[in-house]
Amino acid sequence: MEALWQDLRFALRSLGRSRLFTAIAVGTLALSVGAVTTVFSVVHAALFRPLPFAESHRLMLLYITATPPGGPTYNRRWSFPRYRLLRRWQSGFSDVATFGPSSFNLTEGEEPERLAAEQVSASYFSVL
Repeated sequence: MEALWQDLRFALRSLGRSRLFTAIAVGTLALSVGAVTTVFSVVHAALFRPLPFAESHRLMLLYITATPPGGPTYNRRWSFPRYRLLRRWQSGFSDVATFGPSSFNLTEGEEPERLAAEQVSASYFSVL
């Protein structure tokens, strides 16, 4: 145990002599800990924490898969007429809702402002 304390005192004296190296080492450690904490927080919020809805494990997201000739496969949203048909004729889900990105102009005063928004069906909040 005495050897450990002796090594620790030697390391602290060495770090005290070269202040630039010490500052760079401490700064690097601080940035590294901050980066790891940020990544962990994002991954935890996106993958591990359950959604803030009742029975969120029962929510499903349906896409239409499209593959153009010679292009990559991608997922498309349902058109509103297809959504209405699905909602009317499906029997496997308790309810169906749709949503999609949109943008709107908000005019207050003289200058209109473009806002990003989400268009949702009337059943959207009852599904959640």
